[in-house]
Amino acid sequence: MQHQWTRPSGALALLSVTCLAAIASAQTCTPQWEALGSGTGGSAFPEVASFGVFDDGSGAQLYVGGFFTTAGGMPANYIARWDGTQWRDLDQGVDRNVETMTVFDDGSGPALYIGGSFTEAGGAPAARVVRWDGRFFEPMSFGFNQRVGALVVYDDGTGPALHALGSFTRSGPYEFEGGAKWNGTRWVDLGPGVGITYDAIVYNDGRGDKLYAAGLFTEDRGAAGNHIVQWNGSIWTSVRGGTNAEIFALEVFDDGDGPALYAGGIFTQVDGQPANRIAKWDGDRWSPLGTGLNGAVRALQVFDDGTGPALFAAGAFTTAGGTSSPHVAKWNGATWVPMPDGTDRNTKALEVFDSGDGPDLFVGGRFDEAGGVAANNIAKYDGCPPPPSCYADCDGNGELELFDLLCFQNDFARGLPSADCDADGTLTLFDFLCFQNAFFVGCP
Repeated sequence: MQHQWTRPSGALALLSVTCLAAIASAQTCTPQWEALGSGTGGSAFPEVASFGVFDDGSGAQLYVGGFFTTAGGMPANYIARWDGTQWRDLDQGVDRNVETMTVFDDGSGPALYIGGSFTEAGGAPAARVVRWDGRFFEPMSFGFNQRVGALVVYDDGTGPALHALGSFTRSGPYEFEGGAKWNGTRWVDLGPGVGITYDAIVYNDGRGDKLYAAGLFTEDRGAAGNHIVQWNGSIWTSVRGGTNAEIFALEVFDDGDGPALYAGGIFTQVDGQPANRIAKWDGDRWSPLGTGLNGAVRALQVFDDGTGPALFAAGAFTTAGGTSSPHVAKWNGATWVPMPDGTDRNTKALEVFDSGDGPDLFVGGRFDEAGGVAANNIAKYDGCPPPPSCYADCDGNGELELFDLLCFQNDFARGLPSADCDADGTLTLFDFLCFQNAFFVGCP
């Protein structure tokens, strides 16, 4: 894109050079915390424990589960949805806490599958697992006799299928020794080798996809491994020594050396070596993440806050890498980046969701403040959008046109840092002149 222009002279030429030199540093951004209305509450100890993102045909929405009976001041029993501006309930909700959610298409269209400790959904029986199509709940056969802690989609070679893990031992007349697979009409046992599960994820270490399950189980109590095992579609096996205590969270993150599996919990050793509450598995060996964290890790999530993809951790810790980082911390692949403006109490869930202004990190737990902002158990951490490849292309559509001038005017009116074209720290008439010069210089 190139416009014809007349080279400025005198003071205007100096202004042009100054502005163009400043453009590279003009688009600064500091991520901020933001509340979601009045958050969640209603119960004695309200808590957000799980997230899911699902589009029922009317646009993607953030689903929030946990232990609460109100969201945004309105009735919402243990589950609610946030569309970016307001809270909505789900058909009377469920009767007890929600612990896990995932999206799966069983051939009849995508739906949100929900697991937890509940026995009713939408006022009808639904034992610990239920399907939500965007309008109504649908029970899944007999359900389970105890909590469902993890739902994950895994292809064991026969096609993608929904898998459930948790604390259950029965589904109606059927007994279970480990996890379960949904065959379209009922749940099928995966066989022995896994115990009480808190999280599960699919990870490919270069040898094919495997289903990893983590929680509270050990080899001396009949499990295939210590607190973490892997399923290849036919058998559970250990993950090289495992950990010395519970694992609560799993996530896949590429730190530049290729995708690896990260585990967080309350452990202090992994495969016999020190690792404080978090560790990395690359398919062959375990390794710690610096000096780790000083308290339990309850959730892990990859998110790009504008500085590149990083692994975020949430939990009961107050330091990361030995530096203050209350309940939320960031691992950039090489070191811990503390977040001293975290939350005032424990966090338990993380999710990335785009409500219309770019992806943000949503944090849930049992807290009253996030970054000093009042936020009842849930908050949004606004990341910084990537700068456009050309500063003058304000709306990022690849063309220089009137809309870019209007875009800059709107940014200026909102007081956004990106409107500080001359990077002098204040928004003035000179920023308009600076942007005008950049516009007429054009883009490569």
